[in-house]
Amino acid sequence: MAKRASKESVVLRPTVIVGLGGTGCDVLLNIKKHLWDAFGKVPDIVRLLAFDTTMSHDLKLTTNDGEKLELDAAEFHNLTVAAPQSVVQPGVNPHIDRWWPANTRISAILNGAGQVRARGRLALFANSGDAFSLLTRAIRNVRSLQNEIDTRNEDFTVDGKSPTEVYVISSLAGGTGSGMFLDIGFMCRSIIADTCNITGVFILPWIFQSLPGTRLVKPNTYGALKELDYFMDFTADKAFTLDYGRTKVSANAPPFDLVYLLDGRNEADKNIDDVHQMNEFAADGVFLLVASQTGISNENAIDNIKTMLVGLGNVRGKYSGYGSFGVSKLEYPGVRSARLSAAEYAMKIVSDALLAGRSDGTEVEEETEEFMLTHRIREHEANDVTNAFVKGSDGKRVHVAFSTEGTSKDKSIGHALPDLYRTQRQGKLAHLDKLMSDNSDALLREVSKGLDGHIHQELRRASGIEASVAFLRKLEAKLRWSASMMDQEVEQQRLEQSGLKLSDALADVEETSKAVFGRARKLQLAVEHYEKVATRDLEIEVEIRRREVASQFFTDLRARVQSTLAELDTVKDVLRNVMDALESERLDLITEERRARAGTFSVFVEPKGEPAGAGSDVGASLAEMLQARSSSILDWSGATTDDVRREILEYASSQFKRRETMHIEDALKEDRDYQEKLSQVGELSVPLLKLNVGRIPAHDKDYISRILICGVGNSRTTSLENPEFANHLFPQGRKVSYVTTNNDQEIVLFHGMVGVPLFALQDIEQYKDAYNDPRLGDIPKHASTEWAQLMLDLLPEEHDLASLGFALGQAPIFNRIRREGSWYWVKTVKGGQIDGEIKLGAGGRRSAFQHFARDRELVDETMKAIDEVLQSHGSNRVLEAVETYLGELLESAENIKSQDVKDVVEDEITALRNYLGSFVEIR
Repeated sequence: MAKRASKESVVLRPTVIVGLGGTGCDVLLNIKKHLWDAFGKVPDIVRLLAFDTTMSHDLKLTTNDGEKLELDAAEFHNLTVAAPQSVVQPGVNPHIDRWWPANTRISAILNGAGQVRARGRLALFANSGDAFSLLTRAIRNVRSLQNEIDTRNEDFTVDGKSPTEVYVISSLAGGTGSGMFLDIGFMCRSIIADTCNITGVFILPWIFQSLPGTRLVKPNTYGALKELDYFMDFTADKAFTLDYGRTKVSANAPPFDLVYLLDGRNEADKNIDDVHQMNEFAADGVFLLVASQTGISNENAIDNIKTMLVGLGNVRGKYSGYGSFGVSKLEYPGVRSARLSAAEYAMKIVSDALLAGRSDGTEVEEETEEFMLTHRIREHEANDVTNAFVKGSDGKRVHVAFSTEGTSKDKSIGHALPDLYRTQRQGKLAHLDKLMSDNSDALLREVSKGLDGHIHQELRRASGIEASVAFLRKLEAKLRWSASMMDQEVEQQRLEQSGLKLSDALADVEETSKAVFGRARKLQLAVEHYEKVATRDLEIEVEIRRREVASQFFTDLRARVQSTLAELDTVKDVLRNVMDALESERLDLITEERRARAGTFSVFVEPKGEPAGAGSDVGASLAEMLQARSSSILDWSGATTDDVRREILEYASSQFKRRETMHIEDALKEDRDYQEKLSQVGELSVPLLKLNVGRIPAHDKDYISRILICGVGNSRTTSLENPEFANHLFPQGRKVSYVTTNNDQEIVLFHGMVGVPLFALQDIEQYKDAYNDPRLGDIPKHASTEWAQLMLDLLPEEHDLASLGFALGQAPIFNRIRREGSWYWVKTVKGGQIDGEIKLGAGGRRSAFQHFARDRELVDETMKAIDEVLQSHGSNRVLEAVETYLGELLESAENIKSQDVKDVVEDEITALRNYLGSFVEIR
C-alpha cells in the first residue's frame, strides 16, 4: 500500500468500540481494517469488543496490504443461550421475571435473536457476568498507564487527560443489538461514571426493510427509539437499578452522551441500499471520530458539540439532542488498481511465460544431442561413457592382460596356471572396478551438474518449463535406449566369453607338458595360447563390466532426469494452483472495486500513466524476476502455493509502484476536473438521515449544530488547507478539523449534525404505524415489559403539523386544497381515486381545518405531496412561491371578522413563517 504517514500527527484517546449484533460486528471489522491500514495494527490504547448471539461469524476483510483480517478471539464474543427454558422458568431468575415478556416464544439463542428484542436482551442477561467483565477489562486496559506508555513508544501522541471514549454501535431494527444496546450503555456508564464520553451509533431500518423476513424492523426500531428517547431525556425521578443477578448497575444518567442515527438516505435523496455498504459507511464515520481527538478540548469539534448538548432544550416537549453524520470520499484507487493490475500481470507471467510453450521436435533433438556431445555421454558409435570408465588418472585407457612371465615353464605349469590366472584376474578386476566406479561417480556428478545448469538456464526464459520437460523427456528416452543397448552388448559379450574354452587351452598345456620330444617348444606355444585365451577372457570380462557400469550410469542419470521431470510436474501443479489463487484474488479485487465504485458517496481520481511492466515482454519480466534468485524455480516443487503466489505477485507488484504509492493530493493536481470533483465530495457529505424539517419550529432550528472533519493522509502536511482546494470542498465559513488517517490515497469528509428531535425523522409515522400493527399480536416490540409501560409516544401533538399542511396545501404552487365558496376540497387517493377530491368539514375554514387535522393519514398524504413538489420544483422556486402566498394571506387576514376563522388563519401564518425560517436555516 502507500507509505504510511508519521504517527506523530495522530492523537489518540483511550477508546473502546463495542459492536452489537451482526451489524455491529461488521462495522467493527471495518473499523479494524481502517486501523490496520492506517497504523499496521489496532493501537494498544484502542480496544474492540463485539457481542453477538451467534456461535461464530465468518466476516473477513482484506487490508490494503492484501492481508486477510477478521475479528479475533479477544474481540468477538458470543452471548448465546442454549437452554433458555431454564433461564426464564418462573421463579428461577426473579431479576429476569420482572421484565421478560411471558408470551414470548422460547427457543435456543444460538444463531441470532430472531428479530425479537427481548431475546437479545435475555442473551445479555444470561451472560451478563462475562459481558460486564469484558467491558470492565477493556475500559481499564485502555486507561492503564502501561498502555499509554506502550502507545507513546509507538510514536503516537496520547491524550491521557481527556475522558475515555466509548462507542456503542448496532442496528435498532434487529433483535440482538436493539435488545441490548441500552444495557451496554448503562453498564459502560457504571464502569467509568463521569470520566467518559459514550457515543451511540445506531442504524435505522431503511436498508433492511426490503430484505426477506424483516417485518419486525420498523416495530423494533420504534420501540427502541421510544426507550432511547425516554432515557436520553433523563431526570432524577427516572433513576433506577438494573439487576443482572450477580451484578447490579445504578442507572442515574443517560446511557449515551451523544447519539448518531443513520438512515439509508439523506436530505439530498442519496441512498444506500446495501447492508455492507451501510456498515462501511458507519465505520468510515466512527474511524474519523476516533481519530479526531486533537487532545485540546476547545479545539476538538466533538467536544464542542457535547458541550453544546449540555444546554440544549427540548423541542415541542421532546429531547432534541440526536445527530447524524454523512461521509463522502475522494478516492485515488491506486492501491486497488495496482493490486488488480499486479494480480493480472502475475497471471500473465504464469500463463504466458511459465506454463505456456511447446518446443519444436527438431530443436529438442538437436538440443539433446548437443547436451550429450558436450558432456560426453553419447554411446552409440562414440562409446564416450564406456571409454571414459576405463581411463586412468593419466587419461589413458587401462589395458588388462594375463601374463606367465617369471613362471617356470616346466611340466607342473598346467597345475599352476588356473591359480595364477585366478589371482591376476581378481586383482586386475578389483582395481578396474574401483576405477570404473570412481569414474562413473565423477561423470554422474559432472553430468548432473551440467544438467542442473542447463535446466536452470532454460527455466529462466519464457516457456522454459515446457522446453525443459521436452528436453528431459527426449534425454530420458535416449538414456533408456543407451542403458538397454549396454544390457544387450553385455549379453553378446557373455556369449562370446562362453565360447572361449579356456579349459581346452589348459588341457593342451597339460598334455604338452607330458611330451618326450620337443616338449619345451611345444609347452611354450601351449602356454602362450593359454595366455591369449585368458587375456581375451579378461578383456571380455572388462567389456562386460564396463557396460554394466555404463548401464547403471545411464539408469542413475535417467533416474536423475526422471526426478527433475517429477519436480517440474509438481512445479506445474503448483503454478496451476497459483493461477487458480490469482484468479480468485483477481475476482475478489474486481468485486471490491465494483463495490467501491457502486458506493453512492465516493468520487474517484483516476490513476495516471502506464506502469513500468504493463505491456512489456513477459519473458523479459520473468528473467528479471528470477535474476536475483540463487536457486532454480525447481525449488517451487517443495514450496506452498501461497509462497509461490507471493513471490510472483511481489515482482508483479513492483511494476506498479508509482500507481500504488502516488499520493492522492498529487494525483488531484494532475486531474483537470479537480474543482468539480472536490465540489461533488462536499455536496455528497450530507448527514445520512432523511428529515421532515418542517416539523421543527423555526425558533428551535438554532439548536442544530454542524461539524466538518476532513480525514487526510497527514494533517500536518496536507495541501487541502490551501484555498485553491478548500473553497471547493467545504462550504465557506465552516470550520474544519483535519485528521490524520495515514491513508495517502483518499480524502474523507465527515459532516456531522446534532440537535434533531426524533419526531423530525421522515419515516417516524411509518415506524409508529408498524409498531401499532395489530397483526403482530403478542410479539414484543420492547426489550423489557417494564420499559414498555414507561414509554411515551415519540410524536408531539399533531396540531402544528396539520396547520402547516392546511396552510401549504392552499398555496398555489402545491395546489392540494382549494376553496369553492364556503367549501374546502382536498386532493387525495382515498376511495381509490388518484388525485381525486373529498370535501372537508361542513363548510367554512374552521370546520375544514378541524376535519383535516383529525385525519392524520390525510395530513401525512398532503405533506408527502408537498415534499414531492419541493423536490421536483427546487427550493428556490418553492421559497419564492410560499413567500408570495404568505404575503397574500397576511393581507386577507386584516379583513377577517370572525375570531374563529382569524385563529385558524393566524395558525396558518405562524406555520408558514416557521416553515420558511426552517427552510432557510436547515440549508
